[in-house]
Amino acid sequence: MSGPAASLLLALLGAAPLEGQCLALTLPAAQVARTIDGDTFVLYHVGIPPEERVRVLHVDAVELHDSLGPEARTFTADWLRRGAFTIRTCKRDSFGRLLAVVSRGADTLAADLIAAHLAVPLP
Repeated sequence: MSGPAASLLLALLGAAPLEGQCLALTLPAAQVARTIDGDTFVLYHVGIPPEERVRVLHVDAVELHDSLGPEARTFTADWLRRGAFTIRTCKRDSFGRLLAVVSRGADTLAADLIAAHLAVPLP
């Protein structure tokens, strides 16, 4: 994704989704700025702020300071680098992060983290 369409979609990310409204965006792997841990990553963003944090819904990955924490972060970084992915978000958490289902085709990042024993499911 590039050009005006990308700028518009990324500008939309900068505003908190309104109550009852959701966004579904397919983003290129290059849109990922960095992976913070197994269930949180940062997207490059056009506008202010220059980055957008995303928290993966329905999963709690092992913490970075735990023995498997670095593995969970690497797993998520590798998953996101494999190609375009879709985020579906309807709200933000108390830290301002987008809460999103992250998927590629029929696969979700949350389910893949759980299958790799790097996370536990959340409702």
